Amino acid sequence: MSVPLKKQPLEDIARAVRFVRLRATDYSLGKKLFVCGFSAGAHVCGTLAVHHEDVHDKNPAYAGLSCRPDGVILSYPVITTGRYTHPSSVEALVGKNPSSEELSYFSLEKNVTDRTPPCFLWQTATDDLVPVENSYLFAGALKEKAVPFAHYVFPAGFHGLSIASEDFFRGKFGEPYTMEQVMRAVRAVKEGKGINVSDRRRAELEAQFPDEGQEKRPTSGAPDDFFRTKATDYEDVRQWVNLATVWMRKIQASA
Repeated sequence: MSVPLKKQPLEDIARAVRFVRLRATDYSLGKKLFVCGFSAGAHVCGTLAVHHEDVHDKNPAYAGLSCRPDGVILSYPVITTGRYTHPSSVEALVGKNPSSEELSYFSLEKNVTDRTPPCFLWQTATDDLVPVENSYLFAGALKEKAVPFAHYVFPAGFHGLSIASEDFFRGKFGEPYTMEQVMRAVRAVKEGKGINVSDRRRAELEAQFPDEGQEKRPTSGAPDDFFRTKATDYEDVRQWVNLATVWMRKIQASA
């Protein structure tokens, strides 16, 4: 939050797509490539969907390789910088005093074109962190530009439901390596070993990670009784995984 990210996330995901395409044969991958993101991560994926033509990689190894994905899955996405935005996500991206041009560029519903790849969106109507209107705005823009899309809104559920599986509600969120890296950085800052860390950023980290060992802490927006929640309460939400799988198969089978 101390330094606005600007276009760095877009450049990172564009490089990742090109990296995978360059090594598709080595990795025995198919011809179609999909990206999937959740919340602010969905904004990164959505930014690539609408602005993929803006990223020109200077590394000659990636010359001629497109960063346009063949499909994009957006899960409870941050989309707009307007009325229904998620302020913290926008501040992280463009800072506290963004220009009108920056706000317009990163308000994804304003930038859909006929070159935007097919999209799959899902969210819950009661999302208490990122308003469900974000998904509706993007779906409306996709329809206006005749971009193929699927859009599912489930009646109830908090922000950050992920795949809503039994393991998820037991606090087992998969491989821990990403959080291990984050926690090492947090510990370094708390121990005074961080480089060029402002007092403000240190205070932010103290608030975000009061116990740096809580690597399985519930996502922001989760209810207090998160670990007592039954997966069966969100059996409908869990179906998004199957719906997205069918959707991807149809795109893979298309010309």
